[in-house]
Amino acid sequence: MSNVVKVGVFLTVALILLGYFILKIEDIRLFSGEARVVEASFDTVAGLDDKATVRVAGVRVGRVDGIRLAGDRAFVALLLERPVELRQGASASIANMGLLGDKYVELDPGPTSAPALAEGEFLMGSSPVGIDEAMGRFNRIAVSIDEALTAMDPAASGETVRNLLLSLETTAETIQAVVAANQSQFAGTMRNFERFSGVLAEELPRMAEQTRQVLATVEGI
Repeated sequence: MSNVVKVGVFLTVALILLGYFILKIEDIRLFSGEARVVEASFDTVAGLDDKATVRVAGVRVGRVDGIRLAGDRAFVALLLERPVELRQGASASIANMGLLGDKYVELDPGPTSAPALAEGEFLMGSSPVGIDEAMGRFNRIAVSIDEALTAMDPAASGETVRNLLLSLETTAETIQAVVAANQSQFAGTMRNFERFSGVLAEELPRMAEQTRQVLATVEGI
């Protein structure tokens, strides 16, 4: 057998192994008879890509299967590849996978005592406040402070300062919530890396042995 054919066989085996690892790590199911689609309605889905993952409690249960605009709202089709019991009060939110990671949809199945969600019923979605929006609020407040200090009326200065302090407090709470959410997503990213390491340690020896067997067979042809 020529070297070209041997290289082709080796690359084919490598691609098969790579595909296997991707499916294993992402827990993607190619064939699932339990899949169903539900839709969630959002004010905005900025940054959310088609085919983004859908998770419950951080566990992948499906993917985004299309985004459409109806009026001034965005409707996201969620393909659930695993059985997820959605109940009245269920909701969806857009979150980040780490501080700079991709966006995904996090599902809250709803109260355990609530009845099942009716077929065809929409989920209400919420989008978190991003870093850019929070910093924009800070910039607007800074401009307001500068204008207030430049032309401050002593009689109204107390009320103006109180309003500015309330705005600063609200914005600080918003940024604190954003940072806390990203810290949680960073922890999730680290858990995924640990999972990848575990899968690699478990599967690599077996895959290496299978690769050696295939190459030995090719050499013997």
